[in-house]
Amino acid sequence: YVSQALEEIQKKVTGFSIDALANRPEFITALLRASQAAIRTHHREKLDALRNAVLHVALEQCPDETQTLMFLSFVDDMTPLHIRALTMFDKSDEFRMVPEAAQQFVQKYLPELSGSHEIYVQIVRDLERMGLVHANVTPGTATAFFPFIGTVSDLGKKFLKFITTDD
Repeated sequence: YVSQALEEIQKKVTGFSIDALANRPEFITALLRASQAAIRTHHREKLDALRNAVLHVALEQCPDETQTLMFLSFVDDMTPLHIRALTMFDKSDEFRMVPEAAQQFVQKYLPELSGSHEIYVQIVRDLERMGLVHANVTPGTATAFFPFIGTVSDLGKKFLKFITTDD
């Protein structure tokens, strides 16, 4: 999966050498971390995210080493719904909404969460704990009735760029 993508890159990118990657410790570390995470999942979304992360490291299109390792851990810890929710939050302004619209947002973008308010709220909390979103929801207050009001953080945008491709 990764090896095929690396071979394609080698064909397309002048000066890129798969053999040279063996001399880049940051690539080896990322590849090993991603491989360990890939062994623990069958979810295509996570496997794609891990592959894309490794390819970004191979192409030196990655954040610093600390963020790279954090991001790989995030993918390992997330469910596919976490990734899809973050992607939808980033692509749509609809999540900055009034409570009535929140249910429509979930039905439109995350239909598998319809009727699963607790799971949705936990996903938002997890993303906030990771620093990937800034949620304006305070437990015990009126804002707690809003499933999500906030923005994808700069770190969240870097994470999404790291785990996706432009094509």
